[in-house]
Amino acid sequence: MFRAMFAGVVACATVAFAGSANAVVVGEALPVIDSFEAPVYVAEGSRFASTTRTQSAPIGAIGDRRASVSSASGASSVLAIFAGMAEFRTTGNDAVFTLEYGVSSPLDLVLPGDAFKFSVFESDLDDRNVTAGFTTTLTSGDGIVESATIQLSGEGDYVIPFSLFDLTDFNDVDDISFVFDTRGLSGARMVIGEIVDPILPGAAALPEPATFTLLGFGVLGLFGAARHLRR
Repeated sequence: MFRAMFAGVVACATVAFAGSANAVVVGEALPVIDSFEAPVYVAEGSRFASTTRTQSAPIGAIGDRRASVSSASGASSVLAIFAGMAEFRTTGNDAVFTLEYGVSSPLDLVLPGDAFKFSVFESDLDDRNVTAGFTTTLTSGDGIVESATIQLSGEGDYVIPFSLFDLTDFNDVDDISFVFDTRGLSGARMVIGEIVDPILPGAAALPEPATFTLLGFGVLGLFGAARHLRR
């Protein structure tokens, strides 16, 4: 009997520590929202008009369709996706670029991280000492739409923590959009890398409470068996 219960405790401990070993590592990149992989995709906006382009089954992007909207006054605007990068470029005023996922059907996406993260590889913002807005909008499964905006000032890494959003259900995200807003600027250029959903440093991942409960019952069983044998 003692051997049987001991084997059960070992099995419980194995499950517990296996679950811990498979836990998410802090800082590990989780879902890739868009890696901007090949083939090359170019969408040009018209002057003084908003132009929408869609791409079916985009490689490296979530969902079955990537939509891009570009607009500018006074000149054309260009969104180019190539070699793991997305370039936004305009020589006109008040340009706005949008990338949207979940256009034709809900994503039903679980976001296990706690932020969006991307890098700006090239930009003319820092040289000109100006900033541009970058807004992320999420639509949850129950229809709640929420946005968070950060300011881009040039090259570097940028993070949009989920704490900037209120009440959005990150376990059922149906639509995600990113908007690069250069309104107020006369021309702008920015090249970004893949957008991912990481766990921010300091947000340590722990085994689930059920794992600890399972291990606890096993240990109690072991002590009970030992006490029974001593009688």
